[in-house]
Amino acid sequence: MFTRRICSAIGTAIVIGLLPGCAANDMKAIVTGRWGPDPSMSASEFESVISNQTQILSYIIVDGGLAKVNSDGTFNQTIDWFQVAEWGFNVGRQDCDVYLNILFRISREKQRNDSMLTAIGTAASAVLTATTHGQTALSVVAASFGMTSALNDALFQSYLFSEAPGLVAIKVKSMQDAFQDTIEKNQADGTSSNNISTAAAAFSAIQGYYNLCLPQTIDGTLLQAVASTSGKTVDPGKPASTSQPSTSKTPQVLLAPTATTTTPSVPSVVKVVMPTSSAGNISSTTTFGEDSNSVLIRNWLQPPNGAVNRDHLSTLKAFISAQTPPIRFVESFLSAQEYAAQRATFAKNNSIQP
Repeated sequence: MFTRRICSAIGTAIVIGLLPGCAANDMKAIVTGRWGPDPSMSASEFESVISNQTQILSYIIVDGGLAKVNSDGTFNQTIDWFQVAEWGFNVGRQDCDVYLNILFRISREKQRNDSMLTAIGTAASAVLTATTHGQTALSVVAASFGMTSALNDALFQSYLFSEAPGLVAIKVKSMQDAFQDTIEKNQADGTSSNNISTAAAAFSAIQGYYNLCLPQTIDGTLLQAVASTSGKTVDPGKPASTSQPSTSKTPQVLLAPTATTTTPSVPSVVKVVMPTSSAGNISSTTTFGEDSNSVLIRNWLQPPNGAVNRDHLSTLKAFISAQTPPIRFVESFLSAQEYAAQRATFAKNNSIQP
């Protein structure tokens, strides 16, 4: 009887745990979209999507105070579509922060549940050992808790990535900063074909920003980081600089960049593609690669194992804001290859030396 009660409780917990993964809307979307978009391009679906996109832009324009709606449905002034895109970025970053916070909480809940299941399983085994003389009940309870623990892991891991949520958040933020910085550079360079000057271009930029925080984009970014590495052997008994093959019987296998140490690392390149009404897709690239001044300025802002120096940070922000065009993000100034000369000037002006 006691064993049945325990098994019933475990079964109830399993069913309750699995229910969140069976939402009706999610299941409908999976069934209707499992083969991709409809190749016949349904007019009604196009109408629904375009209506949704224009409504989003209208909400930003009106609620953001960029314009008012006239009685005939038009706006009372010319729309700055770049500002519309910037508002969209703000909303997208907030939505992404909420999503990443949920991932962090899910990760902690998974760890908590694992610990609780282990503790309960140990206690139940101890009670059965003291109150029963057979091994059958003990084996059934052990198997039940083992299955429950496996289901708990499977449920939570369906939402989590291979890396810790904190690392995922840092990676997504760096991609968002690079994306937004590139859009702003395009707008400031004076080239009309790169500017966000239409509703379609504004929505495309917002949608591209949102895509950075989608699960498949994050998963692909993490997999790409692993795919760009290769295995190499390191002999613990020899210096790392030796080019001789390892003769150790137990070499350590490490993940290292595919390029050798004699080949300079290739800076990452961020490309932003936007549709325009006149010349098709326009792309812009920004190259990121830190140099020695980047390291010096970082240590000047925040010494190793120390706190951020607020006075130094204010000095740096004033400097980048005074550039033409202004540099929006501190991280872009420190990382973008095109700001190498400005970093050298800033380090010299503030006597930042090794």
